[in-house]
Amino acid sequence: MIRKVDIIVGLFLILGILSLAYLSISFGDVDILGRNRYTVEAVFSDVTGLKENTAVRLIGVKIGTVSNIELENYQARVTLRIDHDVELPDPGTEASIRTEGLLGEQYIAISPGHGRENIPKDGTGEIVETNPPLLIEDMLSRFIFGEEDELW
Repeated sequence: MIRKVDIIVGLFLILGILSLAYLSISFGDVDILGRNRYTVEAVFSDVTGLKENTAVRLIGVKIGTVSNIELENYQARVTLRIDHDVELPDPGTEASIRTEGLLGEQYIAISPGHGRENIPKDGTGEIVETNPPLLIEDMLSRFIFGEEDELW
């Protein structure tokens, strides 16, 4: 015979598991339903510290994530998944690897261009203008060893 207490405990347990799953998905920024996104590729000379699932931001607003990083001809080809409702002008759109604060996480900052066309949303789009990350250790070593003219 099932008692009323057993039913209440079972419902409480199910509610707790569902709440934990919801929090894990929302805080982990997991994309279960597959947002409507398109891919754009960018080639960087250096992607030190950049990882998959890193945020892609346009004027500080998250518009996508990094989905893949691979080596191609001694350069890094980075695949970006951009929200479908965001249109990036072509040519002139620029991608830069930046850091949140001094020692924060890296992200890709997109600066829109002034072109009349938009980057295609069929997966063939590419951002041609890219900037690698500024590495603090490189700047310090240049300053210490007398190459300060090359910093800027």
